Amino acid sequence: LACIAIWKEMKKRKLKSLLFLTVHDSIEADCYPGEENEVAELMKKCMITVPKLIKEQYGTEFTFPLDVEIKIGDNWLEMKEIKE
Repeated sequence: LACIAIWKEMKKRKLKSLLFLTVHDSIEADCYPGEENEVAELMKKCMITVPKLIKEQYGTEFTFPLDVEIKIGDNWLEMKEIKE
């Protein structure tokens, strides 16, 4: 649900960045130069709406702890976490 929400928001904002990989609980994006901060912000916003989306889509409460971690880097070895 988070991937769908992120993809829709990226399309709505007409961003050139792309979602390219999901692994277990990770969502990876290839950010177009200059869009890094906007993509990071919208990914976090969309991810924290997952409990609401589950309630709307499936009519059930999301009762598990949910934490969102956003990292940016040129490659997986150079990732740095973005702190609020």
